[in-house]
Amino acid sequence: MRKHLIVFAMSALVVLVASAGRASAQTTAFDASIENQILRPVGCPDGAYLCGDADIAGFGSARFRWYLVSFEPTSETCGNYVATVTLALGDGSTLTLDEAGTDCSPGNSFSSYPRHSYGQPQSADGNWVVQGGTGVFAGLTGSGTNTLRITGARLTAKYTGTLTD
Repeated sequence: MRKHLIVFAMSALVVLVASAGRASAQTTAFDASIENQILRPVGCPDGAYLCGDADIAGFGSARFRWYLVSFEPTSETCGNYVATVTLALGDGSTLTLDEAGTDCSPGNSFSSYPRHSYGQPQSADGNWVVQGGTGVFAGLTGSGTNTLRITGARLTAKYTGTLTD
């Protein structure tokens, strides 16, 4: 009888600890806004296709880098893309996102890749998931949506979603 009571008490303790661990995970809203003047034909540092300054709610200013992984045209005006995004805070903390979505331009704009001049508007909508993080972003998971707009030499982007620790 005593052996069964000890096993029951240990099982209850394991369930209690596991429940407490799940209860302590916190989900917070993620909101990042990016703006930049595109530097063509010079481009972005680090081989990024797009770059800019970001403002991340609750975290502050960050460096934005957008790396194109693949692009598959689906029509003369649109295509599906896969990208990797990094957001780096001044203290060195980095959040890396895997992103996929659809990018569209008016007319036959995609036939002029790679782009070397301004004036080709683009509109991209996608979804992202956290690939990993360092510093204050270490151990976070999450997902969300994003929009990127290019008009002339101006890039604006918005990333929203949730982060869980």
